[in-house]
Amino acid sequence: MKESTTEKRVLCLQLPNWPIQRLLREQPELRHQPVVLYGKLGRQPRCVWACNELALAQGVRLGMPMVEAKRRFDGFQQAIDQAADLAALEQLAVQCQRFSPYCGVRPANPHRWGLDTLLLDIAKTAKFFGGETSLLQQVRDYFQQQGFYVRGVAAGNWATAWGLAVHVAYAALDQDQVAGDEHSWTIALTPTTEKSLIAALPVAALRVAEDTCQKLRELGIETIAQVQQLPAASLPARFGPELNVRLSEIAGQTSEKIEVCAAATTYHQWRNLEFPTVDLEVLQHHVRNLLEELLPPIAAKQSGVMSLLCQWFSAEAPPLETSLRLVQPVQSIDYLMQLLQLQWERVQLPGEINAVHVLIPAIAVDKPKQQWLFEDSEDTCLRNRSSLLDRLSSRLGADRVVQLRWQAQALPERQFVPRVRCLRQAKPTKTDKPLSAHSLRLLERPTRLYIEPQPLKASVERFLIPDSRFWVPAKFQANGRPQTVQQAVGPERIESQWWEGRWVRRDYYRIHTETSQRFWIYQEIGTGRWWLHGEFA
Repeated sequence: MKESTTEKRVLCLQLPNWPIQRLLREQPELRHQPVVLYGKLGRQPRCVWACNELALAQGVRLGMPMVEAKRRFDGFQQAIDQAADLAALEQLAVQCQRFSPYCGVRPANPHRWGLDTLLLDIAKTAKFFGGETSLLQQVRDYFQQQGFYVRGVAAGNWATAWGLAVHVAYAALDQDQVAGDEHSWTIALTPTTEKSLIAALPVAALRVAEDTCQKLRELGIETIAQVQQLPAASLPARFGPELNVRLSEIAGQTSEKIEVCAAATTYHQWRNLEFPTVDLEVLQHHVRNLLEELLPPIAAKQSGVMSLLCQWFSAEAPPLETSLRLVQPVQSIDYLMQLLQLQWERVQLPGEINAVHVLIPAIAVDKPKQQWLFEDSEDTCLRNRSSLLDRLSSRLGADRVVQLRWQAQALPERQFVPRVRCLRQAKPTKTDKPLSAHSLRLLERPTRLYIEPQPLKASVERFLIPDSRFWVPAKFQANGRPQTVQQAVGPERIESQWWEGRWVRRDYYRIHTETSQRFWIYQEIGTGRWWLHGEFA
């Protein structure tokens, strides 16, 4: 289950404020709210473990008791889930195997440090990406596409890379060598630069126990350079054996192995081509051969492929990547090749391809197929729908096939947020439960809701709603055509939450026109302006 390798050139990626990053990635509707995660700290059962910038702006600080924090902010709060944070980090490490097969979240021996970093051995794979600088740029771009910001340092050993990624200040780096900005950046260091930067780091970068750091601070020792000036023979008697071990690791005198993350077994195959080629059929043949090597052990576990990554490497440009994210587990090589070919039809080779890499990051147990005299129509429908989603994702891109997720927001344009479809599609279940009041309210919403409300060109004539004091414009233009109101229902008052910024108050009306069309319009309270927000089928 776990592999290891000796470090020669290590890239350390730190994800600052990882619990918050993970939460906002999974719940994007929280990005505009103050967020606080709390947990047990010492004898205090509920203290602030992590928070976002909006919470910091309201006076929340790390380690603050929640009783005091609640007096300072009004937003989202939740207990920290360290198991989920670690699981998401390990899954991210598996995805990073596209850059190196040796990627983990910690060294082989446990140390006292936060679980917010990834370690990649890039000694043998940097050449496939055009060198270290190009590799680091592609890694940063990949994390940005995933919605994460990182601090990455490539150094001669993992202890140095980790100490710099976690503790070095952005302003202390050579701006000509660093790629990115102060929020997300990567840099490849030379041995000379490593030594000068390491010397200025605080003692905490050595990953020693907190009581050891406290003893050193009491002696006026704040940096690693000051520790290195102390007699090595006297350190174990005063601070224990750990300090000398950490000094030798960060100096590169001793090496440690990286514990590679993998869900079970890492399914990937590399092939260096004897003769570089630009023939697409030859490359497809190599990919099929690699799949024929990878699929049998997966099928033996009664599992199938859930995601797949294919990389073609050339000496002239970054690797060409094609990827699949499947709805249901797949064991058919022909089916996988058909989906990949939908993407290969549109690619342009950057040059002669000299290496091919196929990686299967995720697998899942495949449902055993029952043999029936008459095929189950429900299973057939589910299989056809899965095939359609797979083909749409391959042709249009996985990020363009999304599903809508409802969220508790008052404003209609914020009630549904797009989310990339789940890797596995749940089988629909039958239910005889009656519709809830919430479901009935959603049925009153227009079938076509505009992303942003459109200004309504309305006449000064009024259409009075019977048995009420409310009115709507008697005539207006929608989709470039004049409309005359025949019937109106409303109003429905909708207001935004005050903590979201500008207070929005609207009166919505359902309009029936003489052309048998139905629209959803509203009047903005305060300004009196009319807006068109949707259409009913």
